[in-house]
Amino acid sequence: MAHDITMVKKLRHVLAARASEANVPGPLRHAGKRRSGSQVTMQDDGFHFAEFANHSHKLFYVEWWYYNFVDPDTGLSGMVTFAICNPGNELDLGTASLNFAAFTPEGEVETFIEFYHVTHFKADTACANVSIANSSVKVVDADTYQITAANEEGSMSLDLVFHRKGRSQLLADNVPGYAGWEVSSWLVYMPSAEVTGSVRLGSKTYALKNAKGYHDHDWGMWMLPERIWSWAQFSTPDHEIAFDVGFHAAFQKSTAYFRWQDKDIYFPQDRFQTTQSDWASWRVFWTYPKQVAFTAVDATGQYQIELTWTVTQTSVLWKYPLLVFEQACDFTGRLSEYDMETGKPGKELLAISTPGFCEFTDRWIGGHQ
Repeated sequence: MAHDITMVKKLRHVLAARASEANVPGPLRHAGKRRSGSQVTMQDDGFHFAEFANHSHKLFYVEWWYYNFVDPDTGLSGMVTFAICNPGNELDLGTASLNFAAFTPEGEVETFIEFYHVTHFKADTACANVSIANSSVKVVDADTYQITAANEEGSMSLDLVFHRKGRSQLLADNVPGYAGWEVSSWLVYMPSAEVTGSVRLGSKTYALKNAKGYHDHDWGMWMLPERIWSWAQFSTPDHEIAFDVGFHAAFQKSTAYFRWQDKDIYFPQDRFQTTQSDWASWRVFWTYPKQVAFTAVDATGQYQIELTWTVTQTSVLWKYPLLVFEQACDFTGRLSEYDMETGKPGKELLAISTPGFCEFTDRWIGGHQ
């Protein structure tokens, strides 16, 4: 059975107390190179805790597998995350979480967040097979995953098949953090995917026949209640274009990824310009942006991307050690040639207008604003 929020509060307090201890870095880790396409394997999308099981700060180990979808036919979009914190079960506080948010065409937001003791969690090291209680990800083959999830009361469920339609991207590999023990990796295993199946919300069932989807995977050790980030992602229904970016990304040196037909374009963090605006309030003390402007020049100096994404619906995942605002949004913008002489965009190569997803996170105490 799912556990109540008390276990998560205890875990959060222990994390905060342990973070102030002496900085014992454990084995020295070096950031790996970015990998793409056939350089990324099914094992990269598997469970990575064995690499950290003897680390002095393994209490802070966290790993999650995230999936989202946007269905143009029904107007439904949503996400589901399978996550684990402290899988070594120090102090008997190993905690798995199952999180599901759906945004309906009628403007309603349906959300559930359920926590389980680590004994209800299983994952494979060879691939992304994961289960939490009766919900699971089953890897059919390297390109095809089946995701089934439901809340305990049975009011929300999904049964979806994700079929990869774009080259995988390992965008961050063992990136060192602020403290000597912190380290993070970020794998975008499915920058775009074709999604079919069904989603049930109460008495209504949505059939997805030609939805677009996305799957990424994060793992490592970091001070979870403190390390905040912002993120955004979209792909187009024809799977010709995909975009992914993390910024304010905790300690992670981020790379924005853009696929245009058969071309992979990478935008390094030191060439990002971002502006978050149109701030909305949540429960008086916290705010989140409803619009973000993003501009970046790629690593070669050939391309410039200009994007604006506007939030349409928000699900507040408030039971975590930090606040996660999971958001459906609309993207508009363009990819252009970059004029290095003038420092301005040149010829427009393509226009962008499509729905996608974004996230904004905040600390419970001492957040962004």
